[in-house]
Amino acid sequence: AWEARWTPLFETQLRAYGSTIDVENRRTEGVAVNLPQRIGERVLEGQASWTHSAHALLGGFEARNESLQDPGLPGGRSLLRHRSLYAQDEWRIAAPLALTLGLRHDDHDRYGDEWSPRAYAVWRVGGPWTVKGGASHGFKVPNLKQVVPGARQEGPNTFLGNPDLKPERSDAIELGVGYDAAPLQVQVMAFDQRVDDLIEVRLVAPGATPGIGTYTYENLAKARLRGVEASAARPLGAGFSLGLSYTYLDATSGSGQRLERRPRHAASARLDWTHGSWRAGIAAEVSQTAGTFVCNHVFYGLMHRLANARGFRQTRGGFIHVPPLQGHAAHGLPLDQMVEGLRAGIRAALATPHDVRLGAGAIE
Repeated sequence: AWEARWTPLFETQLRAYGSTIDVENRRTEGVAVNLPQRIGERVLEGQASWTHSAHALLGGFEARNESLQDPGLPGGRSLLRHRSLYAQDEWRIAAPLALTLGLRHDDHDRYGDEWSPRAYAVWRVGGPWTVKGGASHGFKVPNLKQVVPGARQEGPNTFLGNPDLKPERSDAIELGVGYDAAPLQVQVMAFDQRVDDLIEVRLVAPGATPGIGTYTYENLAKARLRGVEASAARPLGAGFSLGLSYTYLDATSGSGQRLERRPRHAASARLDWTHGSWRAGIAAEVSQTAGTFVCNHVFYGLMHRLANARGFRQTRGGFIHVPPLQGHAAHGLPLDQMVEGLRAGIRAALATPHDVRLGAGAIE
């Protein structure tokens, strides 16, 4: 990296970096060994910033090459090139109000070019309170694994590249409020994002074992992602600080159907420690779909109450997990098999006068 401050109000920066990830499967646990892969990335980026009166101007460029080496690919190697330019003006209109306007141009050797504007405002209402919000346009291209044709093993599953994938284009708005009064910082943001050609994973053929199958990537014509994000941070003393966050996400397709693999609830916590030039941290995350939330917080809560609450201890109860339909997920079942399974479960419950108690691990 190279940095230079030419004047107190003008400075430049130039950075070049790269990364290489080698993927090799040595221990298979009964699964066929995956072919080795090498994922590479080389980036050159530069930017210049200039402050003039009430304006803080920023401009720059980025040149990025992404490569994938895999014996399963045609020719064994594939390369994508991505170039971009951007400019931004942070304008302090008045003491409590700042407006940021930005524009980005992406040029991709496979997907052409795209202009992405952005506008964001921050209003310091008074005291520790801040109101912020904005609108933006996004452009996201598929990665090499998603577009290179052919089949590749990812653990026990097979993924088929789709060369016909289109890049995602999105328009988003967000609005929120922040509270910053030492030592506590809190922020709540509501967001609404509409996406064209959202890239999703689709099951092509289920395998012999639930959870294993052949998948491919496809574009979803329309999707909407909306929800609320909340975060809080506070120092604890002795160099420690704690950060908490929670996200509620409502992700639906253009027809209103819930999108899979996009948790409705997600929460995280992070504990950091700083002492001089030393830093350390530990993080924990948990996320749930609506079905997981119902199972963990409703059904299991009901079962616990039946077993422990006074007056309910002689009441029998239970529930049966119903898988999705065949073709909707790797562990899906045909409708007639699910109906017969439910009938068998109900018959067994009615015919058994007492619960069967089994120790942990008694049933695989």
